[in-house]
Amino acid sequence: MQNLKKGMHLRGYTFPDTTTFFKKVSDIFGIELRNNPAPLIKLDSSPEPSPTLWAVRNACLLIHQEELSLIYPSYNDKHQLEVLPLEKWDTSVFPPIIALNKLLISADPTQLKPVDHFYPEILTSLLEDFGYTGNPAITKMQLEAISDMEDGRETFKHYCYGWLAGKNVLGMRTNVLDAMLKYNPDAFIHTGWVIRELKWSNPPAKAYAQLLDAAIRAGITGFAEELCTTDKKLMNEIRKNNAYGLEALAAYMKNSCPR
Repeated sequence: MQNLKKGMHLRGYTFPDTTTFFKKVSDIFGIELRNNPAPLIKLDSSPEPSPTLWAVRNACLLIHQEELSLIYPSYNDKHQLEVLPLEKWDTSVFPPIIALNKLLISADPTQLKPVDHFYPEILTSLLEDFGYTGNPAITKMQLEAISDMEDGRETFKHYCYGWLAGKNVLGMRTNVLDAMLKYNPDAFIHTGWVIRELKWSNPPAKAYAQLLDAAIRAGITGFAEELCTTDKKLMNEIRKNNAYGLEALAAYMKNSCPR
């Protein structure tokens, strides 16, 4: 571990303080390192499998599962500890780890391309598995890539609706909806398809309301209009709850959705 840290430091990486590191892990993954004294913590807060990152607690370092061997001691066939001098390390191991930590912990946008090259699945996982939108460079790239054609609807659904970090419950991710409005409002063309898919899992009416409200704010009212005719039970439940305080949806229903 010390050689890894030294090699990163020699290549210009500055390790964050404990407070900064713990807060960033909490913000992204919903995991409180202060409540977990283990030296190595798996950063996966949902029941769904995801590309696995680990936090090296005392080193304030994120590391991919495939690179864990870099922090473990190695032994020869006689079970004797072997310590490879830093000057004999393969120098190619450092750039990916440095880029990953600079992008996720320091929010350095210049590291977006390297991380997309080394760990593209991690960038997808941040939105799909954790609904994390706190890094504008990542969020913009991932959301702008969603097609408004049929091949974009699964991604749209998995980004907007999923496990809520730190809560271990499924729900509509309102932070992702807001980011989608900013970076790719045309993607709300998938709203109708997502609503039909969600009915298989029967989430609370509020989830539908949050998605419809965002679609209306994107200038797409057709799906709300359709539900006012085809699913009066759902829309009346939303009306009964005053549209859950969602202003765009409340205004639309008042003016255009008969009881």
